[in-house]
Amino acid sequence: MKAAAPLWIGVVVTALVAGVVAGPARAPTGLLAQSLGQLELWSLDARFVARGPRPASGEVVVVALDDRTLAGAPALFERRAGFAGLVTAIKAAGARVIGIDAFFAEPERPLDPALARDIAAVVDDDHALDDTPAPVAALLRRVRDETRGDDTLAAALEAARPVVLAVHASPEGERLEAGVRRRARYGQVIPGEGPPPPAAERVLSSLSQFVQAAGALGLVSIDLDHDEVARRVAVARVHDDAILAPLAVQVAARHLGLSPAQVGLLPGRGIALGSDVVVPTVGHSLLLNHRGRDAFTVRSALDVIEGRGVEALRDKAVLVGYTYLSHDVAATPFDRTSPGVIVHATAVDNLLQKDPLRRAPAWLDALVTLLAGLLATVVAGPRGPRRALSRGLALLLVGGVVVAVGQASLQQGLWLALAGPLLAVALSSTTTLVVSYATEGQEKRRLRQAFSRYMAPELVQEIVENPAMLALGGARRETTLLFSDIRGFTSVSETMTPEDLVRFLNRYLTPMTQAVLAERGFVDKYIGDAIMAVFGAPAPSTDHAVRALSAALGMHKALQGLRASLRADLDCGVGLNSGDVVAGNMGSAERFDYTVIGDAVNLASRLEGLTKRYGVFCVVGERTVAAASSAFSFRSLDLVRVKGRQQPVAIFELLAGPGHVVSAWHRLPDFEAGVAAFRRGDFAAARASFAAFAADNPDDVVVSLYRERLAALAEQGDVVPAGFDGVFDHTEK
Repeated sequence: MKAAAPLWIGVVVTALVAGVVAGPARAPTGLLAQSLGQLELWSLDARFVARGPRPASGEVVVVALDDRTLAGAPALFERRAGFAGLVTAIKAAGARVIGIDAFFAEPERPLDPALARDIAAVVDDDHALDDTPAPVAALLRRVRDETRGDDTLAAALEAARPVVLAVHASPEGERLEAGVRRRARYGQVIPGEGPPPPAAERVLSSLSQFVQAAGALGLVSIDLDHDEVARRVAVARVHDDAILAPLAVQVAARHLGLSPAQVGLLPGRGIALGSDVVVPTVGHSLLLNHRGRDAFTVRSALDVIEGRGVEALRDKAVLVGYTYLSHDVAATPFDRTSPGVIVHATAVDNLLQKDPLRRAPAWLDALVTLLAGLLATVVAGPRGPRRALSRGLALLLVGGVVVAVGQASLQQGLWLALAGPLLAVALSSTTTLVVSYATEGQEKRRLRQAFSRYMAPELVQEIVENPAMLALGGARRETTLLFSDIRGFTSVSETMTPEDLVRFLNRYLTPMTQAVLAERGFVDKYIGDAIMAVFGAPAPSTDHAVRALSAALGMHKALQGLRASLRADLDCGVGLNSGDVVAGNMGSAERFDYTVIGDAVNLASRLEGLTKRYGVFCVVGERTVAAASSAFSFRSLDLVRVKGRQQPVAIFELLAGPGHVVSAWHRLPDFEAGVAAFRRGDFAAARASFAAFAADNPDDVVVSLYRERLAALAEQGDVVPAGFDGVFDHTEK
């Protein structure tokens, strides 16, 4: 359960973030939701920048009232007649529709209104100037023409139809007349689910004279986000009994040759352009699939009125807007001072190409967030990479995949949440790591306390780093087992008080244990004066036999020191055997210990018992000898069948190893020759070889055992018994 705690906490954190992503972050109200929503907007801008500008359709051209126009043709800014000339020039160039992102909300008054009326009354009277000198009459007619700028512009607008003028929701505006509203509304509104569009009680519009002449109006309201960046344009506002359409929709519809009745709004779903095209919207906004400022053909108004480059306007949707001195600018992902007319050009192009940005559904954002957070939780959890560098790289890879998916989605025009999934990765991995380190720290301390006195520090560290080595139920391991026991311990203990016996054992077991730990062995248990040690578990190793043999040599060295400091007649035996065992936590539900079980364990215990029988320090099984390096030397002891085991096994005596000699027998080849002759039934040769060996080694117990066996066979006439295999059966432990 402790190991699962970090994962569960990571899952809970991920679920909470996913919930915020799917709900409040889309309509931010609280601080967390607002912060996450803003991060998501910034991530969207970053993805646009990473994607880079994209070419527009080429169907939209911008005519800019720019700094060059202000310097070269100021009349375009100052007089309605000048603007009328621009409209006429655009129409003459072959524009299919003209959208004007500007307002003509006040009448032009070059003169005092009363004076203008008086001059008009005189000039418009057919006979009032009959007696007036010709120069004066001409001058009065010129003045009269200067006061007719509104009429000139209205005439130009009517002649250039279709023209779409701007309307903007503003508290500084007014209520539109019914005739004006009719020119700004959708032809159809198809009822649907969701709330109605926002209301615009007052709007800013051009004079009715111009609206009637142009024939159409369109909203130029941009729905700015909290950071004042233009990522969407309004597609609908309710004004009295009308739902107003945006400039982009009005321009796109007329560029496509659609009548007002063929343009419809499906609230909350999209904009119908004709009978078979629905351009998706989000809420009551069109999400802009930004092209970039330089994606559109832009012509200076000065060039247009002077006839330069006007061929670019033929059959195009032309938008007219101010760009001089950073006038009417909007921030976009690509440009913080982009002209507002470029934003509307982007909206028109999105409608014509039917590819505005689409918002991923809330459930998909939540799903991506969940998957990212859960993957990060697994990586950061107990079953993730153990090394900090590997774990960090894995988490970076998870974050990289999330970013790649978000970027790939944008390439397809889909806005998939990115900030939420990345936040889920960061928070879930951080909390999981913190809890993991806390719980793992407790577990590691417990493991260190449990094993530090029974195995080498570096081996303890391996187990701490990989607790799976201690899996409950055990795992199969190839190991070497060591059993050690004090000979004659019963008689030794009879001469001591319990307190003295404890001190004696502690002094004896300490250096013996140190010899095991020095070779990365694991002290499985103490059985009174006996030691059971394992090499090759819990941490697997390929040199477990060599380490066990080295530990036996270390115990022999320690024994020599103990004889000098503790008891002169102190003696012990060591049994070594290699083989497969099952290693793991075993016991009952209430209490269990890490240990090993298997036939190899039992045999090692039996071999330790044979050390007294053969009078040697260390008896070694044949698999251990086979796995030993050439640095160790052995002599053959016997072929034996131990109690409780039917299969015979060859046993050996450990003679020496690197830096230490246990037994130095003279004429060892004679002994080996005697053993070989005995096993093949050549008893005479065996006697001769053993006699030669015994002459130089009269105290060897092993050779005495063989000579006793040969003497018994001699009494039977040296006849090789039926079924003789050289195996000696030990009926006692």
